[in-house]
Amino acid sequence: MLQQGHDTVGETLAWTWYLLSLHPEIERRLHHEIYEVIGDRVPVVADLPRLSYASMVLKESLRLYPPVWVIPRDAIHDDHIGGYRVPAGSTIMLSPYVTHRHPDFWENPEAFDPERFLPARSKGRPFHAYFPFGGGPRLCMAEDMGTMEVLLIMVMIVQRYRLHLVSCHREEPECILDMLPRHRVRATIQWQPSASRSPAQEPAVLPAAVCPWAAPRAESA
Repeated sequence: MLQQGHDTVGETLAWTWYLLSLHPEIERRLHHEIYEVIGDRVPVVADLPRLSYASMVLKESLRLYPPVWVIPRDAIHDDHIGGYRVPAGSTIMLSPYVTHRHPDFWENPEAFDPERFLPARSKGRPFHAYFPFGGGPRLCMAEDMGTMEVLLIMVMIVQRYRLHLVSCHREEPECILDMLPRHRVRATIQWQPSASRSPAQEPAVLPAAVCPWAAPRAESA
């Protein structure tokens, strides 16, 4: 509980803000929902059911970059799955990362599209096409706690700060025990004094940040 309770939460938030930084229109909509639902006050658990768009943003982040990218399961008895023999004692490796990007289950699977989790667009999708917390009797016992924790942190970050990505690369996953950003997500933090200002008052396009790690370009001859 101690290890997974902070590692996977931090990784999820890093991936989420990486994706939001690449999609400012989605970030602005997230900010607008939080402004409308909560404003400046301290968020509480009772607020979470009203944050439907924030919930979809989190689900889509977990779809593309699930921190637990592979889940092992041991076969207790001999079995046959999809025409393949599974001997007792075999370890089956299930990968949320691979399944979450399978074109049979997901339209345009590489795109960051939170609205794919709208009820109308989720209809008919196989239940286990999405399983960032595993499934069945071994479902992660921290699913509800982790979701609650990430959403509350997201709200408090949006209320106080703007994060601007300054990494000079397209991030890629490094799959060790968890799925980590290989090159690390680097960003600047801009404090905002109050969430009472409507996102509609902000510029439509956030100013581009200059990457301090970028090598200077050679002048053309």
